[in-house]
Amino acid sequence: MSYPPRSRGFGCLGIFSILCLSFFTTIELAALFRLNPDWFDRMAFWRGPILEPEYTLVNDPKSREEQAKSDAELIRQMESAADPGKVMLLDLATVVGQYEPQSGLTLSNPTGAEFRIPAGALPNSVQVSMTPATALPAAMSAELAGPVYQIRVGAAEHTNFRQPANITLPMFAEKSKSATIAIWDGNRWQALDSKIDSTGKLITAQVPHLSLLGVLTQPLTGRLIAGLGGTGAALITFIATSPTIRAGTRSAVWWAEGLPKIETQNFVVHYYPNETWLRTHPRPNLGNPRGGPAPPPTIATPPPPTEHAVIEDAKYALTRGRKSGEHPLFVQDVAEWLEQSRSKLEALGVPLRKPAAIRYDVFLIAMKDYGDTNMGGPVFISTKLPEFAERDKYSLEAAMRSTIAHELVHVAQDSWFRMDQGWRWRWWMESSAAYLGDRCWEPDFAPDTVRRAYLMTNVGLANRLPASPMDAAKDSDYYAYATFYGWLDRTRSGAGLKFVQLANAQADATIAGLDKFARDAAGAGLGDLWTEFAMDFYHNDLWRGETTPSVHRGISLHSQLLGQSYRSGAGGKDIPDVSFSYVTRGGTRTDWALTHVRRTPHLSAQALYVRADQLAPAIRKGKLVVAVEPQNDGTPPEVLIADTTLGGGLPAKGNPGTFAAVGGPNRSILLDNWGTGGGKNAATILLVNRSLTEMAGSVYLRRWLLLAPAFAEFQREEPVGGLHSRHWTVTWHRAELKDFPEAFKGYNVYRRKWGEPDSAFVRVKTEAPDEVYTDHAPDDEDYAYMVRVVDALGNESADSPVEKYDPFQGIWEGEVKLVDGSLVEPLIAAFKKAGEEEEKKELAAIAKIEDPAERARRQREWDATKQKVKSLFEDVVKLLRTFEQFARLGIPIQMKIRRTKGEYFMSFPEVCWQATGWKDEDDIAMTRDGMQTLKVKKMPEGLPDMFLRLHRKDEIRGEYTLDKTEGNQRLFCKIKWSFERKAK
Repeated sequence: MSYPPRSRGFGCLGIFSILCLSFFTTIELAALFRLNPDWFDRMAFWRGPILEPEYTLVNDPKSREEQAKSDAELIRQMESAADPGKVMLLDLATVVGQYEPQSGLTLSNPTGAEFRIPAGALPNSVQVSMTPATALPAAMSAELAGPVYQIRVGAAEHTNFRQPANITLPMFAEKSKSATIAIWDGNRWQALDSKIDSTGKLITAQVPHLSLLGVLTQPLTGRLIAGLGGTGAALITFIATSPTIRAGTRSAVWWAEGLPKIETQNFVVHYYPNETWLRTHPRPNLGNPRGGPAPPPTIATPPPPTEHAVIEDAKYALTRGRKSGEHPLFVQDVAEWLEQSRSKLEALGVPLRKPAAIRYDVFLIAMKDYGDTNMGGPVFISTKLPEFAERDKYSLEAAMRSTIAHELVHVAQDSWFRMDQGWRWRWWMESSAAYLGDRCWEPDFAPDTVRRAYLMTNVGLANRLPASPMDAAKDSDYYAYATFYGWLDRTRSGAGLKFVQLANAQADATIAGLDKFARDAAGAGLGDLWTEFAMDFYHNDLWRGETTPSVHRGISLHSQLLGQSYRSGAGGKDIPDVSFSYVTRGGTRTDWALTHVRRTPHLSAQALYVRADQLAPAIRKGKLVVAVEPQNDGTPPEVLIADTTLGGGLPAKGNPGTFAAVGGPNRSILLDNWGTGGGKNAATILLVNRSLTEMAGSVYLRRWLLLAPAFAEFQREEPVGGLHSRHWTVTWHRAELKDFPEAFKGYNVYRRKWGEPDSAFVRVKTEAPDEVYTDHAPDDEDYAYMVRVVDALGNESADSPVEKYDPFQGIWEGEVKLVDGSLVEPLIAAFKKAGEEEEKKELAAIAKIEDPAERARRQREWDATKQKVKSLFEDVVKLLRTFEQFARLGIPIQMKIRRTKGEYFMSFPEVCWQATGWKDEDDIAMTRDGMQTLKVKKMPEGLPDMFLRLHRKDEIRGEYTLDKTEGNQRLFCKIKWSFERKAK
């Protein structure tokens, strides 16, 4: 018997699959709603587009006061940081004289101190003072061999002379063999070539520039007393008060007999191999290298010997599979890269002249920095170099190669410059060495240590670089100027190398000389090149990432830019020279700011940044106004500005824009399409002094955001006698700029017939002071009105939007929901507390009754009353908690908004579909606070403002948070609402 084939049904497996798919889809959707409740709202395209966010700028006196205090504190900190220490001066002993360019000036006092400025050393007539110091701060501590003087030309802390001045100071006779005149360069004492007279009581030196001058002992000058030839044993003494040597050490003394060394064709590298060798090789008592008794331990005690041991092979990161040999791998690499550096430097026109001995001496010792080599050598390289590279987070190989080449450049500099020039132009010696130390390895290897070591690890230095003249840089800033030479290479096909070669060959690092070399090498003067460099450094490089990529990359633009922390000029306070400000941030009003820029040094450029958060939808346009107010203290600097759109990360995308000069009759510039949706949000303001010698005057920079009014409402007045009225009432949004009277002038009102293009608008009112105007139209036609804000310079804002229909008037239906906290529990707690206090009072009153019978009767009455109140209270609590649970689900509400003569009123005709009997006199007054925002005109005292904002056209969404504490009771709740307009 045969059976018909079974038909294939969907079966249990198919049903199970559908159920699983439905289950997991439901779980995914629930997870999406849980993680982001607004997810579906953004997908609901059929409900219309979501409106752009709109922010309200409000005056917040408390935050502005706090900002002003913060600005003042920052100024104090910056001034304190810039001050090398508090030097105690004996003002009553000050000697003052007037310098004249034709005759010069000599200042002297009875102690024998004399300061002579020759004729022509300074360009202008100026007052000069010489004041003895009575005490130095710890950072400037030194072993003195005579007095210290502060010499000032005018009010300047530092002055460079066109030709050296001469200083003669008295000295202690017992220090005559070890004394030198030294100058404080902001970070350390620098020795000047000094001459002691025949009496041994006076010492003289030439002074190329001014700072603090004093007579010190030789151990503080960082000089090499004797050299060690590559042929073998000799005594070297390196006086180690340079900050590069271990802190607290006055000298490092070695006996070179038996010191391990590795010899190459041109170098001999001396080193301590390990702790075992150090422990088994005692150092003899060397006595005093100048003769006489041995110096005291505080001067001659060597550093702990283990500090100088080179890194062991097992810990060295560059072994690359090599096996240990006679010399540590670290030392082998140093020797190899010394030879390579010498060869590569010679190829760049930096030859090392023949050493005094067979080879150049190189010493590997423990120092606080990577290396420290005087002009002509010998070379000192730190054994701590691997630790430093790890600390500074860059390649050990790059650090070693660059350091070795850098130190060899110092040896070569002795071929071009005299020792006094080396000290006078120390900034050039270090910056050119830093540049060549990287440049010689290219293109095979790119150390990039200049940007990494001198900019990335010191963002404050990155701010100062173009803002400080090269020849007036601080000690710690010298090296960073190598960035400029590298920039010349990239932008002008190797001009940086040619520029450095010319300066070295001519042994001339004066600004005038460098200007000539710049024209020869790069085809432009130093002032023009420095301006272009500053444009790239401060602005264009945010996109290109070429000049200082390691500084820019990865920095959040919302917190820092080139290391410049957010500062605002709110309140008109002076702020630091280099500032970074937001047009709005938090509750602080910064849509207007005043910045004082002090006198700008020669050959310098500093930047101020302005960033804008989006304040309004794209339909509301903004303009940025920047005005310059020169002061009467010199020719003002050139002011340039570039504006653009920046995203949130670096390097930036898009177009950086171009720089334009701030000028014209008002010395101002107006930048369009700024600070609103789709508009520009960043500007870089450059203040440039191209002069090679003269300071520029100080200026005040004012900037403000000129926003178009958020709205302009217009309404024909009620008809009179059945005829159309020709009177129109126009009201508009109060300009944010009106909060700053120094920048605000008024409003211009324009009119056109309804249906005509915007080009037909005609001005009917000029500089109206308030936000309302009544216009008499020429006929019975329908009209549209538009308003522009006018600033103090006569600039007009963009047009206010023209609205055909009011976006708020009408009947709205929706719900209000309690989403967090509680409205009821604080009330219940308050009722309980009040009941407890009342009971205490009543029991106290009963206790005072003397008659026992009366006291018992009163007690019975109170107990009965309390029981009734308790029962009623429990019923009320149940009702309130039920209401709160209902509120968490959402309370249906009907809301009505009406407008009368430019003012809005809100009422609630229905709650839970029941009429409330609301009367017009109970309406809540509202004010329009923006294109999409209504604000409750007056909230109860102590409560935050409440806003109604359009989420979409004909849809209002919002929330309100109340968080306050009264006594020990905290009241916290958060409610949300959502309404749709059902009738207009």
